[in-house]
Parts: sequence; C-alpha cells; structure tokens
Amino acid sequence: MPEVPTSNLSSELQEVRGVKVTIVSCGVGVIPQVVRQDLPPEAKQAVIAAGRDIADRFALLPAR
Repeated sequence: MPEVPTSNLSSELQEVRGVKVTIVSCGVGVIPQVVRQDLPPEAKQAVIAAGRDIADRFALLPAR
C-alpha cells in the first residue's frame, strides 16, 4: 500500500472535511518471493475478525 498518497488523503479528509479516518491493518508474516493475488490464511482470518468487529461496532450485523 503506497504510504504517502494514503496519508495525504486521510489527512485531507480529517482536516478539510472533518471525517474521522481509522486505518485497520495487519502484518502478513513472511513476505513471499512471488506476489500472489490471495491473502495468507492468517491474514484472511484477521480480515474476517476485523470486519466482524467493525460491523459489531456500528451495528451492521445481526447479534450473534
């Protein structure tokens, strides 16, 4: 993920538009020699868990 354009955009959204920006990220463990289009299993699980946490926080999912 390019860092500079992302940080500039998030700064502009916060400063100019008053939008709170929260970036959720995770480590991928070992960086593979060859770029793949899918995520490692650990990253997939982290994305699913983060999505659930975000949905729960904003009441976007039915109660479990």
